Amino acid sequence: MSSRSSKIKIQPSRCLVPSWRLMAILLVSLAFPLSHTSQALDYRGHVRFGGYQSSVTLNNDTSGLGTNDASIASTRLDLDLTRLNRNRDEIGIEIRDKYDFFGKSNNEILQLEAENNLDLRELRYERPWENNRLYFSLGRFPLPEANIFTHDGAEAGYRLTRNHRIGVFGGIANEEVFTPAYLEPDYQGYNGIQAGAYSLYENNRQGRSASTYMSNAIAQGPTVELLDVVNKVYYFHLGNFNLSESHRLRTQANLDIQPSSSLRRAYLGYQYFSRAFRVSTYLSRISPEDYRLKKEIRDALTASTLDSLGAKVLHRLSGSLSLEYSASTARRSEDSLDRTELTAGARYRGLLRGRLAVGGLFGLRDNYLSDDNYLRATLDYYSQLIYISSYFQMFNEDYAIGTKLNGTTIYGELGFYLSEMFRGSMAYTQSQDQQSSIQSFFLMIGYTFGEQSTSPIRRLSPRFESL
Repeated sequence: MSSRSSKIKIQPSRCLVPSWRLMAILLVSLAFPLSHTSQALDYRGHVRFGGYQSSVTLNNDTSGLGTNDASIASTRLDLDLTRLNRNRDEIGIEIRDKYDFFGKSNNEILQLEAENNLDLRELRYERPWENNRLYFSLGRFPLPEANIFTHDGAEAGYRLTRNHRIGVFGGIANEEVFTPAYLEPDYQGYNGIQAGAYSLYENNRQGRSASTYMSNAIAQGPTVELLDVVNKVYYFHLGNFNLSESHRLRTQANLDIQPSSSLRRAYLGYQYFSRAFRVSTYLSRISPEDYRLKKEIRDALTASTLDSLGAKVLHRLSGSLSLEYSASTARRSEDSLDRTELTAGARYRGLLRGRLAVGGLFGLRDNYLSDDNYLRATLDYYSQLIYISSYFQMFNEDYAIGTKLNGTTIYGELGFYLSEMFRGSMAYTQSQDQQSSIQSFFLMIGYTFGEQSTSPIRRLSPRFESL
């Protein structure tokens, strides 16, 4: 891309404001009578400011197209008003704003313009299940019980016991909110209908060492598939089972039923804990969308379904010294490429009264297209106010086509906790070899407010009303 314009381009179709339906829902919600008693009203929320910047430079490029930059600034506001009446009803609002300095990726244009997206992620009126047998939600809200992150409509449920509840829901997935940033909304072919039922069981009262969380759902909703969105009927399962102090099990499944049957996501993980050992094993499948979000900074392969199998052993020789071993294998469905990796390392955390830990790790990897080896040195530090996590890695890559690369990767992360209300983090990654140089920077600052009660009695004129 030969040039970038500084002109700001704001697309009205991507700037979200409450639709008339959501506004009507909110007005109806506010019309619910508050208790005539001196019921206290609680509020809580947080504000987050963040930014991300990255660049990829091809060292031997002479066309002027060897740099691919990304620069994004974002803001997020969450606000909850709780205990509105005797049923402890709630109103929740979440607004996000993202400013992309170079717009969305599009191979058909030669100029990238700035773009601003304002998203109303949540606007809900809710009767919480924690305090009511019969509970419901209205407006725009997520449904994690059915693996849905945005839903315009209604949910109603019934709490059978202290630990078990069931619910049904219906509505749509708003296209502007649902569609990923790299896809343009398709207003003609988009089917955002969402509906289904779920069962959720959660028991944390079995004792300190045992607990159970299990969610099962049958639902219909849109699903991202590479460069398209398809409406599907699917089964969703998520389970976390702390069987005892020594044994833990986690399960997850996303099974598409219609229009075709396929296993989109799956995870089966087991962990064993003892005084001297920590052992974990897993078997997983992730979707192409997951691959796109989780792939390493130097991975240039196209997104693909990925099946993985792995195990990791931590052997604690003493309170300060431990050894680490791991093995994993994975296969991409898109091109049947395989990856196998073996690592061994050590970690010592006896410095600065146990607050500073240093370590080393050696790895061998058959990495899809190359045979790799790498050596990594790590340093971690924590205190009441900050934590630091960093590593330096040297690597060698031998490709089947005859290319040999060697380079380095530097990663550093700083988190700070100035108070219970104010915290943030920043991270920097830089990786380079003979062909390219990649850099990225991330910053997040958050402020939490509320968690206190105020009188709902009106004390000022409506123009200056405060709760």
